[in-house]
This record gives sequence, C-alpha cells and structure tokens, in this order.
Amino acid sequence: MLKKYFTVFSLLLVAFAFWARLQTAWELFDNDSFVRSPPSVTDMATYKQLSAQIASGRFSELFYYQPFYYAAFLPFTSVLSGSQNWGMIHAQIIFSTLTVFLCIASTAMLAGRKAALIAGFLCSFSIMLIFYVPYALIETLQVFWISLLFYLLVLGLKRKRLLIWICAGVVCGLTILTRGNAWCFALPLLFFSFLPEASKPGAGIIRRLANPVLILIFMVLPQIPFSVHNSYELGKFCGPSSAGGAVLALGNTPEAPPGGRNPGEGPGPMEYPDTYNYWLADSASCPVTERIFKWLLREPFAFIELQARKLMLFWDGAEIPNNIALEFNGKKSKSLFTYGMIPTRMTLILGLAGMISILALLPSRALPLRCRRRSSSFLGQCALISFIVLFCFATAAFYNLSRFRLPVIPLLCISSGIFAVSLTRSYRLRNWRLLFLARLVPFCISVFVVSHLYAYYRSNIESAIMAFARPGGVVSELADQILIMDNGPYSFGGWDELELKESDEILKVFSIPDSIVRTYGSKKTVLKIPFVFLKPGSALFEVNGDVKEISSDAAGLHEISSELPLGSGKFSIVLLRSDAPIILLCDKQRNYGRTVFNGYKQAFELVAKLYIPKDGE
Repeated sequence: MLKKYFTVFSLLLVAFAFWARLQTAWELFDNDSFVRSPPSVTDMATYKQLSAQIASGRFSELFYYQPFYYAAFLPFTSVLSGSQNWGMIHAQIIFSTLTVFLCIASTAMLAGRKAALIAGFLCSFSIMLIFYVPYALIETLQVFWISLLFYLLVLGLKRKRLLIWICAGVVCGLTILTRGNAWCFALPLLFFSFLPEASKPGAGIIRRLANPVLILIFMVLPQIPFSVHNSYELGKFCGPSSAGGAVLALGNTPEAPPGGRNPGEGPGPMEYPDTYNYWLADSASCPVTERIFKWLLREPFAFIELQARKLMLFWDGAEIPNNIALEFNGKKSKSLFTYGMIPTRMTLILGLAGMISILALLPSRALPLRCRRRSSSFLGQCALISFIVLFCFATAAFYNLSRFRLPVIPLLCISSGIFAVSLTRSYRLRNWRLLFLARLVPFCISVFVVSHLYAYYRSNIESAIMAFARPGGVVSELADQILIMDNGPYSFGGWDELELKESDEILKVFSIPDSIVRTYGSKKTVLKIPFVFLKPGSALFEVNGDVKEISSDAAGLHEISSELPLGSGKFSIVLLRSDAPIILLCDKQRNYGRTVFNGYKQAFELVAKLYIPKDGE
C-alpha cells in the first residue's frame, strides 16, 4: 500500500505544508507589525532598506552582510510582484514548501518511503520552519538552499552525473552568498563527489578530479561579482561580505555569552561587551581573527570552555530569540500553534538519536567497505552526519540564535525519519541487542543532551570549570583602560538578586595580575557596580570611604561608580542609608571565593567591573 500511494501521501504532506505556511503568513502579516514594518534596529529593517536602495539604483556601499538575500532575492521578488512585503512572503512560502518536498525526496533515496514520510511530516509541521516564513530574514531561503544542496549531493551519489555535481556547486555558492558559514559544506561536497570516481578501477586522474574541480569553480563563480565590488570599494581583496570579523568577535571575546538572548525574554538586541566594541573599533590595526588567536594562546582553557559551551547550547532544546521570538511574535497567529505541532526539541532529540545510531553501526557497516563504496545510501547517510556536524561547528564558532540553527532542521528531520524506521525494524525483527544498544541508548543520550545537558552544566559544573580555566577572572585590555571582572555575561549567565539592607557590607576582591599592580598600582581606578531600585527613592553608599548618594524617581537599574585607588584590589561596599529596597546582582555561575557578604564568603561573585586607566604609561 505504501509503495502504491507514496506519491499521494507525499503530495498531501507538501500541500499541508503549503497551506500551513500560507495561513500563518496571512495571520502574522495582519497582526504583527514586525512583518509589515519591522523595527529599525532589526536585521529585517536593514535588509528591506538595502534591497530598496539596490532596486532603485541608489546603493553605493560595501556589501557588509552576505549579499544574496537583500541584493538579489528581495529586489527580484519586489519587482516581480510589485510589493516588497507580499513578494517576499509568497516566495518564502514557496521555498519553505519546496524544502518539505526536498526533505521527502532525499530521505526516500537514503532510507526508503516510510522514513521519507516520517521526515516529511516532521518538516511539514515544524513550528519554527512555519514561524519564520513571513519575516524578512534569510533563514527560510537558507533552509531551502541547504536542503537543495543535500538533495543534489545524494542524487549525485546515486546518478553519478557531472551536471548534477555542477548544479550542486552553483547551489553551494548561492548558499554561501546567503550566509557565510555555509562554507562548511564545501569540504563534504568535494569529498563525496570525489569518492565514487576514486573507487572506479582504471579511472584516470582527470576523471577522478573532474567532479570536485568543477564544483569548486561553479561554487566560486556566483561570488565573484560581489567580491569584485567589495575589493574595488576597499582597494584591496575582499570577499562578498565584509562583516565576518564583527560576527566572529561577537561570540569570541573573553566576555562573550554563548548565545544572543535568554530564552523567553522576547525579541531584542544581544549583548555587546566592552571587549567586542574595542576589537571592532581597532580591527584596522589588529584584525579580529588575530585577537581571537592571541586570546586562545593566553587563556587556552577559557577559550575551549566557551566553544564547548556554545556547542552544548546549539543542541539545547530552548529557542534563543533575537529579531523575533516565538513566544512574543508567534502568539499573534492561532494557525501557527495549530499546524506547528512539532517543536524543535523533538526534532533535535530524534535527529541526534539517528546520528548516534548511524555512527554506532558505522564500524560494522564499514568493514565490507569495498562492497559498499558504490552504495549511495551508505555514503549519503555519512554525508548527512557530516553536514549536520559541520554546520553545528560552523554555527557555534560564532554564537547561537534560534534562527541560526533553523537551517539544519530539515537535515535533522531526515535523520529522525531514518531513526524511527530503524527503531521499528529492530523491534519487528526481535533483535533486542541491536534495539537496546543502537536504538534505545542513543535515544536516551539524545534526550539528556537536548533537554538537560546545558542546564546541568551551567548549574553544577561551569563555576568549577571557570575557576580552573580562568582563575583570575576576566582581564581584558581595551583602548585606554584595562577591564577586570569576576562575573560572567548576563545572557545565559547565573545572575541573581542579592538584597542589600542598611549597614550591610559586601567586600569584593579582584585578582589583579602583578604586572598591572606594578604599572598602575598608584593610579585611580573606576569601580562600577550595577544595582536595582525596586521603587523610587534614594540610597547612600560608602565604597572604600568614598560616599555616594544616588537618587531615582523611578524603579529600575542604576549604577554605583566610584573613582578609587587600585591598592590591593579590595573594595568594601556598605549601604549607609536607603528609603527604597536595594538589590545588588550576583553571578552564581562564577565562584572564585572573592566575594564576602557581612563577613561570610559566598558561593557567587558580585557583578562588578573594575576599569584601570592606561594613560600616562
């Protein structure tokens, strides 16, 4: 029956996917201003503004972001439809629907019809794939390009035709032009295009290298016009985008959080730490990549810990908001939560279980490799894992957002379909050992990774790891001062409230490197401590004998700022008087033993920054 009606079931899934996306897009267009006229500080507004300039011939700048979306896609859909909003929305509905078709087709070639329908169902009703469709963000287009690229790779392995590999090269180039981290797909694409020809007896060197060489040529060709424009504007060689350093710096400074915003906070900007601003402002004299490498050499364990934290967060089931947020924008469409019945958490769990299951059986399947070298299914599943893993690393190399992770969801749907079918097949064959070791164990591991690993790490392990990796806290050199602090970032940090009452004293000790004490020990430093007024009022603080009175006519965040001698790096903060409740901030994910409250050492660190000026060296 499945063989007979597979095409019908597939078309029904594609039709349902189209209707779900169309209905949701209509509702969000009517109810959410972020679709029609997004806030000026968002990427959506930037893309629309740039595309309008390009369409009218008024663009004369560098291509800062990867240019395909706003330089080609948005202007084309706008001119074609006569409406910037609906042209883009209709095109993205079509591309998102085609993504479901590609997901089904790729899975069918790799694991059969049952797996294809399961993957298609997950992809069709994925809440995040539906949610992003009407917004002027590159993710829906990027999802389509990656799904098409993987489909062409699997088709190329099966059909072994040169034209398919050339098309894959072009699509890879367009994927890179949409977002630069798609370079991660170049290596597996070149490798898997080379492998079938390399295994053919008697194949000459030219025939063996024809596929990867042509792929590389056609991958680069679409990027050349944009690269030439940027190189001409700068007077030196530049790729199609000049934003790489800024994006890389945002997630790779000593102060950087592993993700953009805390889940549940709604749409808004990310953190832009002091070190990020300095690295970017000074990038002409010292490139960001060089500064990151210097930090790696200076604090290798702290650098590795941050990368590991970003990798764990990539696989966490929480949705990280930025320009838009599911819990804020998504609730403006009833259809979204009706049709979007598949959360990302489910796809991550099943997809990761499928990957582990495939890898667990890889050694036994690889033994007769000479017999399997021409198996497109076997090579395709290996390519699937390589695509997902490399995309994970390419995303975590920068920073995590829900929309940055979105493009891998169709690939995880494919892995999920493969896992579901293999699970039922093992049960039907009563192969209990295989069912337990290669199916249930991977499933339990993936449940822990997606639902508990990051939360467990940040609550129970991170503070101890950071005490080992960075015992002196953050010491970061800025333009004209040195920043020292013991707390971590607010985003994905352990920030909590500490109520301060009259006569309470908190002693904050900073670990000042000897070289800094010798050079700047006689200078005055600036200590900044954020605190919260819970209601309007005034408070009198004493910081190492320096009395500060701070008043506010509204509740909210304020700051104690005192200019004091550096000394030994010990600072006593006493609340002398207050007519409103006062809250200090502490970080429970950092514990260096350098915060004392009313004479008792605490298992957290006070949120505070110490700035040491460098003038007069």
